[in-house]
Amino acid sequence: MNNPTSPDPFDFAKEVEEAVNLLQRSLHELPSPLSDLVLAEKASASPPVRIGVVLAFGVGEPDTLTLREQRIYLAVALEILYIALQVHKLLFIGAEDGDDGPDKSLVGSTILAGDYCFSRSAQLAAQTNSPRAVDIFAGALRDVSEVHLRRMFSQSSPAVGSNAQEGDLVAADDADDNQLLFRSGIRAVGVLAGHGDQQTAAALACGADLAAALQTIPGSAASLTSLRFTEEVKKLTQPQQLRWRQLVEWLATPHLPTK
Repeated sequence: MNNPTSPDPFDFAKEVEEAVNLLQRSLHELPSPLSDLVLAEKASASPPVRIGVVLAFGVGEPDTLTLREQRIYLAVALEILYIALQVHKLLFIGAEDGDDGPDKSLVGSTILAGDYCFSRSAQLAAQTNSPRAVDIFAGALRDVSEVHLRRMFSQSSPAVGSNAQEGDLVAADDADDNQLLFRSGIRAVGVLAGHGDQQTAAALACGADLAAALQTIPGSAASLTSLRFTEEVKKLTQPQQLRWRQLVEWLATPHLPTK
């Protein structure tokens, strides 16, 4: 829609709610048992950090209803891409569980569920109607896929060595995934909002700080709230600063998994 009317630029919580509702509708489209796999990974990914990052940095000056709609689509697309990666990781975990390997029917269901998420995320990204944003999103999909393939086949990575603990592996994987997805989401939403290079650079720095703070599972409230007033935050626009602080406070609050 092309309504130039500017909505309240500070309705971050309402946008998160709308994005989460769209996320739930998208995932519930899958039939059982595929939906069971996907919804389990969605619950474990709560709160939906990727949604929050895109909505925090994607506010424009002036802000418009069109941009608001675009950033919600992009935010949900990025979150579903993250869930797709988590679903496909189940294949790697299953392959290590025993000599006989994972059950073939489970492998098939996992592949189908993950592929649905990849496809749905691409569809939502396309609904931004921005070729440049879609191109950045496609690059994110390519990059995270390459990273996961390298993890699968490389025996030299510290995270996949024989002495690696499962918690260390998950933390390393999530840190890499978040760094890649945050960067792509911030760049893509910056294109939608017409952000300049300096504004995008400041947002990327804040995103990198957040990804680092989230490496401990869960990210501690202290490490998160310390990100509210950094030097990089001061370089953001006033609407972005307010949304960033709302995002940090939201993430620092305990969340119950949602289905």
